[in-house]
Amino acid sequence: MKQRRWNAIVEGPDSMLTALALHFRGRTRLERGPDGWELTDERFEALASAAEVGAKARELVSQLSALGRLRLSSRHGLAYGGLVEVGPAGHRTRRISGVAHVEVDGPITSGTGTVGGPSAPPPPPESWERYLDLASDDERVHAALAFLDLPPTWHHLSAALDAVKSKQRRPAGRRRVKRTDEEELFHWTANNYAAVGTQARHGDPLRQAPDDPMTLPEARAFVRRRVMAWLDELLSPAAEGR
Repeated sequence: MKQRRWNAIVEGPDSMLTALALHFRGRTRLERGPDGWELTDERFEALASAAEVGAKARELVSQLSALGRLRLSSRHGLAYGGLVEVGPAGHRTRRISGVAHVEVDGPITSGTGTVGGPSAPPPPPESWERYLDLASDDERVHAALAFLDLPPTWHHLSAALDAVKSKQRRPAGRRRVKRTDEEELFHWTANNYAAVGTQARHGDPLRQAPDDPMTLPEARAFVRRRVMAWLDELLSPAAEGR
């Protein structure tokens, strides 16, 4: 007898969801359904209760949201909108109430095109499930994506970068990579009360600020580039066995 299955409702900008759906067509699927955009994942079927499925769905939606920020340059994220229980005969029951729709106020880019206008070319249908698998296997990736799905404050961006620089699983004998000038400026700005006020990670008001501190949009772009390069490095053939 066919068992029930769970679909998670995903709330967010339609253009962003449309772009993301092209990259999640395998074990993890994002597609339009009777109740809006719905996320299905093979891992849901192994969970025993709606609460467990809901917790996993929230985690996956957050990771999709972070990937939208990284790969599509989205300025806004996604939100978990509840579960739909689909019975053996296809009967659908909404189990958890949803949340408000998240609006977008800027373009979303993917590859060489811009998604959000009628003339925008679609992104290549490359699977991005490997990023979800990486987050499941590596706590650093899980943490970095979690922080990138939060509002881009100096604290959250610094925490995402901390995950990238974690010593966890560093091969024996491998030296710490020297900071670039851009990374030095990021930390100098993020840690400096005179530069960013109460958003600073440290409160010493007498510490000298950089002459030309990094702006928050510049910091957000820098951290996203840094995380994306790190994820691609982790997924490269040379990284296997680390």
